[in-house]
Amino acid sequence: MQMTTDVNTIITPEMRACIGYASEVAVLTEKLAGSDVRRYVNATGDTNPLWLDDEYARAAGYRGRVIPPLMIIQLYRWMEGKRFTGWEKVPVPEGYTDVRNAGQEVEWLRPLYLGEQPTVQHRVVDIVAKEGRRTGVGIYLTRVSEFRNDAQEIVVSVRATSVRLPAQKYSEESRPKEG
Repeated sequence: MQMTTDVNTIITPEMRACIGYASEVAVLTEKLAGSDVRRYVNATGDTNPLWLDDEYARAAGYRGRVIPPLMIIQLYRWMEGKRFTGWEKVPVPEGYTDVRNAGQEVEWLRPLYLGEQPTVQHRVVDIVAKEGRRTGVGIYLTRVSEFRNDAQEIVVSVRATSVRLPAQKYSEESRPKEG
């Protein structure tokens, strides 16, 4: 694929055809256990009793211990089929290898409980090109990831955008120094 830098023509029909593409549903390899939550708590220091104490969670109106919300959006890394995140199918032009996070919106809809085996599915929802002041034309890819509980209800929806930029070329003077 030839490198194109025109903001009006860089998005090809093949790229546009990826809008609406959905991954297969990925399933967590096993049910969420107390040991999973303890590892999360130990790593983050987030000792909210909703994650650690069934009686406390029930007194707060939940049916039992709740999975920490930020833990949920990282679960796809543990899931079967985890390699597909929605963006890999988009045939970006050659040389667009500099990838950056361009934003994320998270909508928490309902709790996920200890003992559930959640699923996630990613869907490409938008592809646009924008001219940057210093970076040139960037290709912005947006996906929606829906995490579901055992009842197949959406518990968390994440709308994430990444930008693909042309590989940076450094002069010897501007190259980052090691050490």
